[in-house]
Amino acid sequence: MNEELLFEYPLKADRKRFESEILSSAPENFKAQRARAFVMLIIGYVLIPLSDIIPWETPAKVVPIIGIVLVIIAILTMKSLIGARRTGVEIDAYETYMQITCIDNINSYPRRTVKVYYDNIVLCNISNGCGSAMMIYQPQNSEEICIDRNGEKAFDNVLSGQLTFDINPYSYEQYFFLYVAPKLFKTSTKGWKTVKKFGTEYEYAAKYLQ
Repeated sequence: MNEELLFEYPLKADRKRFESEILSSAPENFKAQRARAFVMLIIGYVLIPLSDIIPWETPAKVVPIIGIVLVIIAILTMKSLIGARRTGVEIDAYETYMQITCIDNINSYPRRTVKVYYDNIVLCNISNGCGSAMMIYQPQNSEEICIDRNGEKAFDNVLSGQLTFDINPYSYEQYFFLYVAPKLFKTSTKGWKTVKKFGTEYEYAAKYLQ
């Protein structure tokens, strides 16, 4: 028996473009850049207090300056990497189950897909700012697919019944978790009370989804 599709975002015809826009903006060699920034940060913090230990005057002045420069470069690099992050959520919600795909251009698994029946959702917590969510479900009764950066499917249990993801503000993603999900999920959920600041679903749609 085919179930009625109650909510779809984005439309299937738009998904290739939707995914491409998110994943094409991924920083090159993200892990290597992050590792280098972390190493520079550690070295910088080690060098800064050495002025009290080094007996020679000139190195005692220069070494802390080098440390400060390394810390600044590391912080700027990390901010740049964080600023390059792009996320998106694809949702297909049916009468008794949903399929959700989380796309994250800097995650080790840029595509994480879960097909879960509403009866198997244990909880779904929405952050106070409605910018992120965590869903816990029974993995043995659900389908989990994680695709790595090489396009290969993970064989180990990457998710193991827990999916954490960001929700883009003022979007159909946020609209779904604020207004549609509470009607479908058969579980007590935290965070949905923040919906009050956005008004009714009709007010939200009129203001943010035009």
